[in-house]
Amino acid sequence: MLQVITANIGGHRNLRADRLNPTQTAYEIRQNLDIDPTLPTLIAFQEAVQIRFDNLPTHDISDLIAHQLGADYHSYFAPKTSTTRHPNVCVWDVPAYQGASFVTEGNSIVTNQPLGQWAWGASIPICVTIGQPRLYSTGGRDTEPRNVIAVPVQTEAYGTVYFIGTHLSTLRGEDRHDRTHPITQRAEQLRVMETAHILGLLDELRQSEQAAGIAPRPCILVGDFNANVPRPEIEQLLTEFVHYQPEQPHYTHINHQIDIDHIFVSDPQGLMPAPHRVDVQTERAFPDGTDHLLKIAIF
Repeated sequence: MLQVITANIGGHRNLRADRLNPTQTAYEIRQNLDIDPTLPTLIAFQEAVQIRFDNLPTHDISDLIAHQLGADYHSYFAPKTSTTRHPNVCVWDVPAYQGASFVTEGNSIVTNQPLGQWAWGASIPICVTIGQPRLYSTGGRDTEPRNVIAVPVQTEAYGTVYFIGTHLSTLRGEDRHDRTHPITQRAEQLRVMETAHILGLLDELRQSEQAAGIAPRPCILVGDFNANVPRPEIEQLLTEFVHYQPEQPHYTHINHQIDIDHIFVSDPQGLMPAPHRVDVQTERAFPDGTDHLLKIAIF
């Protein structure tokens, strides 16, 4: 059995009127995770944060959540933007980060499964930039860089599984319900580029397996894709991945009421059965914690 979750935990952070409390934020996110932490579990968080106030230690929200889930859990963080690499006041001069001496945002993975090995022998998480090269010059979503975090995990049921988390582009002014809108079309083109890069990474993994004489392993891809079905960026992934969604479709973005958080699997050997359950968690202990609903699949 394997429990797979994807959750955007940004929660309108830049719109909040008070300073971020990492411990409280991690507690609220944990309370919203209506999961069984004793099961083998893979979680991908988007808009995760590491933050340091004054001379205090750096707090990693994903790591705090991992500690709350149990001693077997570990977190892996892929920084995407930071105050040191992207010193734009439009990004960081918000109440949530007031008094912070360092902030970095990105994607993260939390799991209770041990690290496995890549086909070439290494046993490490890998962070890769995808999409159009960006300087984050505006400090807004239009120039925000994008990445993936990829981790090989060793599962009892399916052997080594590649777990990839990502968060694709969106543009200011994009109309989520009108594909003919010019800004929506530009955003769609960016996401098509990003999913093409993800497919390129999968192809590289398959080539490394072939070179090592290893049969293809399952690859689970999850995240906030900022696109619902059917869109070309999602359809492009279906050339190599199977898309799993709830029997009763439900939106995952609360404000736009569209399903943009997805779970995909590439499994050429058929080692993993289809999930016996895929749900969107609509009941939340802290309704104001985030503007996304988490999605969960049980294999």
